[in-house]
Amino acid sequence: MCDGVYVSGSIIGSNTYIGKWTRVEDGSVIGDGVYIKDSVFIAKNTKIGPYREIMESIYKEGEIIL
Repeated sequence: MCDGVYVSGSIIGSNTYIGKWTRVEDGSVIGDGVYIKDSVFIAKNTKIGPYREIMESIYKEGEIIL
């Protein structure tokens, strides 16, 4: 995790990169090996499968990215 990252009540997999000033909201699950770009917002209860690249914010709660 980089500087300024905020993670609240979420599960983060191993070997995951979370960029600067990124926010991960309650109940989110981030799989192993995920890359999240700087300054991205991840909404509540978002599920991201392993080895994905997240390049833009996810504002819809409960989104599933496989």
